[in-house]
Amino acid sequence: MAWTNWYNLGGVCSSAPAAVSWGENRIDAFVIDTGNTISHIAWDGYNWSAWDSLSGDCRYGVAAASWASNRLDIFTIATDGSLYHKAWNGAWSDWETLGGRFISAPSAVSWGENRIDVFAIGTDNATYHIAWDGSAWSGWENLGGDSRYGVAAASWASNRLDIFTIGTDGSLYHKAWDGAWSDWETLGGNFISAPAAVSWAGNRIDAFGIGTDNATYHIAWDSGWSGWENLGGDCRYGVGAASWAPGRLDVFTSDTAGSLNHKAWDGTAISVEPGAANAFAQEILAAHNRYRAEVGVPSLQWSDSLAADAQPWADYLASLGGLNLIHSEGTGQGESLFGGSPPGAFSLTRMVDDWGSEKKSFVPGAFTGVGFDGGVIGHYTQMIWRSTTHVGCAIANNGQDEFLVCRYSPQGNVIGQYVP
Repeated sequence: MAWTNWYNLGGVCSSAPAAVSWGENRIDAFVIDTGNTISHIAWDGYNWSAWDSLSGDCRYGVAAASWASNRLDIFTIATDGSLYHKAWNGAWSDWETLGGRFISAPSAVSWGENRIDVFAIGTDNATYHIAWDGSAWSGWENLGGDSRYGVAAASWASNRLDIFTIGTDGSLYHKAWDGAWSDWETLGGNFISAPAAVSWAGNRIDAFGIGTDNATYHIAWDSGWSGWENLGGDCRYGVGAASWAPGRLDVFTSDTAGSLNHKAWDGTAISVEPGAANAFAQEILAAHNRYRAEVGVPSLQWSDSLAADAQPWADYLASLGGLNLIHSEGTGQGESLFGGSPPGAFSLTRMVDDWGSEKKSFVPGAFTGVGFDGGVIGHYTQMIWRSTTHVGCAIANNGQDEFLVCRYSPQGNVIGQYVP
């Protein structure tokens, strides 16, 4: 799987978005709407929520951070130029002011429990920093620089900070904290908005900016900076980024119509590494074996060879255009297919659960190919087939639709045989 296409989440945006994840398969995104209040939307692993309003009187954009499960801290610059803070810990707090006087959207990041670092551009175009240490806010620290737009922040380790801003020459600049602040370095490019940055692993940073052609651009640090990658789009304001797992990126921007748009990268689905230690294989196995445990049959094991067999068929389905779920023939393997839109909208667990939902039509007994009520049961019965011992799966997309193909051995769904 490569980058998905941009997907429209609606809303009415008048600022760059902010995004953060507090747990696996969870994303919270925020924008300033045309009434200068903050609007919020969330992904729970299955669906996007409706938009909700968090009030406020915001002059610039919004920032978001999370230091624990179900914890959110958001920040904005109000019409008086001061930084304001609001927190979620089961319920939203009131807004509090943290002072300062700023001319851009803020940025926020957490590198540990009960720790938040916040950054914004002051009236002198320098970057300023304030931190929460679990008991009190620090004073404001001047980090220098001559910034044209806002600032972005990421952290890939405890007591590590990486911040990014756009200089007056339009280039992206980077500064790091690892016990002491580094000098500013230039990473090139030519940008017209505040950047975004996120880390999904130790010594990994992904940074984003909007170019002069209104497209979103991406650069990454992985023991060295990559080149710039054009992710397309037609962006009105800046960009937001979040990550809920290693190899996972979710980026957000507002289009020229003011709607929030989302694009995702799932590196775990690019190539399935050998063995069940791979996160892709682990999630597939966990989802299958939950259903097998319910009926008392042994757990499946992962098969790299079945996964390799599944990949060409997943690629073929993606090449057809549309959600055409056509089964292969003559493989001697069991097979289950899933198709959904847009790419990235369904977790692997959700895909397998789609097959598991067929159990409502299933009763134990000789396999006939249909449920007691005439409903489809073949995906579910293949998952729980007692003599099946191994599964291997592959995923592919065409930018519009995504396909999961799972292959099973020994093959199940034999007419007349008892199931489970």
